[in-house]
Amino acid sequence: MIDKPFDSQFDALAGGAMKGLSDMAGFGKQNVEAALAASRTLVKGIEELNQAWAQLTMRMLEAHMSSVEALLGCKNLKDVVELQADFAKTQMEKAVSEGSKFSELTLKVANEAIQPIQARVSEAMKQAVKAA
Repeated sequence: MIDKPFDSQFDALAGGAMKGLSDMAGFGKQNVEAALAASRTLVKGIEELNQAWAQLTMRMLEAHMSSVEALLGCKNLKDVVELQADFAKTQMEKAVSEGSKFSELTLKVANEAIQPIQARVSEAMKQAVKAA
């Protein structure tokens, strides 16, 4: 009879401990899955940024080649100066515009990549409040 209460207490404690360990393992697995999802999103976003940079580089190269061709066709120094001033102004406007686009794209990628991690942090906070 003395063994019965001890056995039932031990079984209750062991069962609770096993459930806790199982819950912890499941939570850890979900954290790893969230990290993997964030990594996949980040890689996809970086690929998108790289493509945008490559396209911008090609457009800039084409613009420079056109400018050189136009400069070679100039008949006097005044035309060269005017053409170069127009080119510089246009390139500065494009740089500002493209810089804004890249900033927006980078922010979008970062926000999308962090979402799975934020969801896990929120869940961890809920679990902590629930446990307390």
